Amino acid sequence: MKILLIGPQGSGKSTQAKLLAKELGVLYLSTGEIFRQMAKAPTPLGKKIKKILNQGLLVDDETTIKIVKKFLTKPEFKHGFVAEGFPRNLTQAKKLKKVFDRVFYLTVNQKEIMKRLTARRVCQDCQADFNLLTKPPKKEGICDYCGGKLIQREDDTGEVIKQRLAIYHELTKSVLDFYRRQGILEEVDGERPLAVILEDILSRL
Repeated sequence: MKILLIGPQGSGKSTQAKLLAKELGVLYLSTGEIFRQMAKAPTPLGKKIKKILNQGLLVDDETTIKIVKKFLTKPEFKHGFVAEGFPRNLTQAKKLKKVFDRVFYLTVNQKEIMKRLTARRVCQDCQADFNLLTKPPKKEGICDYCGGKLIQREDDTGEVIKQRLAIYHELTKSVLDFYRRQGILEEVDGERPLAVILEDILSRL
């Protein structure tokens, strides 16, 4: 089964997508993670993507679609996957038409999102994710897994978050309507505990 999780930044879609993929025994695909890895490369494309991300903007449609299609043509993705981070707008959704079997939209209010995102931290070495509110490290500022330093992502600061959310809501409504018309969209309350949300999604599959 090919499943898509949609939700604003901080809705928990990445965490849920990883949990769901593990539970179903399929691959996890995130354009956000792909772009962040590419942004580290000292290439023209890497520098371009890094600048876009740091400004709280979105990678252009042509680049996003090209990268996603490249991944989806890999044999291992034919057995099913759980994706998040795309499509960002109606143009991308139409280009990826009939890719997904089910789409789950995680709903979370903006105040909660701001609180969650400003508390996020990532290991600068192994890229492990932490959250000072929901998943704090055992030792302050230190990664549980590799001992690396935990940092706040440049796109997790207040003003950048507000910019990202404004863009997200402006573009995503048409995407939700697109999948709703196909009869494959379901809304899920994203403000509950992780295990409860996961069980809810699994019960609908």
